[in-house]
Amino acid sequence: MSAETSFKNEEGNHQRHISEALRKMLLVGIGAAMLAHEEGEAFVKKIKDKGEEAETEGLKRMREIHNRRKQKAEEIIEKRINQVLHRMDIPTRADYLDLSEKISELSKKLEAE
Repeated sequence: MSAETSFKNEEGNHQRHISEALRKMLLVGIGAAMLAHEEGEAFVKKIKDKGEEAETEGLKRMREIHNRRKQKAEEIIEKRINQVLHRMDIPTRADYLDLSEKISELSKKLEAE
């Protein structure tokens, strides 16, 4: 084998090594991009799910707060109305029910005699 042939073979081997190295680097780059894409999608999904959970929990808490405030407001209004009725000496529903119950009891006693 001549020196020229040996040089060409050596040059061909270097080109194959370089081509193979470039191919491996390209595959590594593509693999890294795909992995980053998959992990990115998983991360975005996880963040979205956490956001939806937070939204659901936030809405639940808002409803609870609203219901407590509504109940408290109703209690305050009822108390104020009863105070006004009492000051005006106007009987309440409870007074009418109590009076109705007493009348029923008296009626039963009279019928029993």
